[in-house]
Amino acid sequence: MTKIKNTKYSLLSAIIITLSLLGCSTSLGNLPSDYILTPDKGVVVLSLTSSGECGYAIYVDIRSVDEKYQQTIGLQEVLEERDWQRKNPDCSGDQKDYYGKLAVIDLPPGTYEIYQVSGIGRYGGFYSEEDFTIVFNVEGNQVSYVGNAHFHIADKSYAFDTFDMSERDLLLLSQKYPRLARNVSTNILQAYGD
Repeated sequence: MTKIKNTKYSLLSAIIITLSLLGCSTSLGNLPSDYILTPDKGVVVLSLTSSGECGYAIYVDIRSVDEKYQQTIGLQEVLEERDWQRKNPDCSGDQKDYYGKLAVIDLPPGTYEIYQVSGIGRYGGFYSEEDFTIVFNVEGNQVSYVGNAHFHIADKSYAFDTFDMSERDLLLLSQKYPRLARNVSTNILQAYGD
């Protein structure tokens, strides 16, 4: 497992900081269900899941490999609805007992990477130290399913992996976005870590 850097904030301070930042967050939200494709943007379908420690808020940062474009996707935000809920509310260490969401976002064409996970959990604020990269491509006027990025967070450390969960994820996509689900290409995530 790769270590997470744990900040010095107390849990209460971390929650207060997170709540104060929610109003000015640059977190990407999901597209509206009637979204129409355009040549200058591509749609990325990515499921984000987390197991282990119950975080109060977990974020995944993405950036363009070619430019300085950078965004954050809320894997779970305070008071946000999730697409998948844990079976055990006590937050067991079982990696198959997870919660998460299906992110459906639009980005300019290019190559992107998921490079950091951060959040607020039992031990206070935490973030990875940009010690992994998960690469994916975006093409204009196209819907691309890139897979599942799963983070297991426990005891001040984390592990990540990527999976092809297309059967589960594309079914949910067709329920939420019937128009976008018609022509989806699959390009599963490539993960590289220390």
